[in-house]
Amino acid sequence: MKPEHDASVICWSQVCWSPGFTKVQANGGPAMETLPNTMLRMKLKPGIHTLAFEFEGKRQSTSVEGKAGDLRFVRIDGMVWSWKSSFEWAAEPEASIPERALKARLVADVVVR
Repeated sequence: MKPEHDASVICWSQVCWSPGFTKVQANGGPAMETLPNTMLRMKLKPGIHTLAFEFEGKRQSTSVEGKAGDLRFVRIDGMVWSWKSSFEWAAEPEASIPERALKARLVADVVVR
C-alpha cells in the first residue's frame, strides 16, 4: 500500500466475528459496507475528515487529519454474541493497525473528492 502525493489515504479495517455488514463513510458521503476481516481504502483531499460507521442503527464518529502523502489507518473492533453486539473504534495506537489491516481483504478502493 503506497501513499498518494496529492491525497490523504485512509485505510479502514474491520476486525470482528460479526456475520454482517458495517456501514462506513467519510465526511457524510455515501456509505460503504465492510465485512469482518476486510479493509477499504479511501483517497481524500488533505485536511480533517469525519469518519463514521453505523451498526444496528448506532452511529459512531471520529476525526482524522490527513496531509498530502499521508497513509493513515483506522480500525473498527467488534464483537457479536447472541445476547449482545458491540462495535467501537479500536483503542490501540495507529502504528499497530497496519500489520493487521494489510492481511485483510481489500473490498473497496474509493476516491472521495
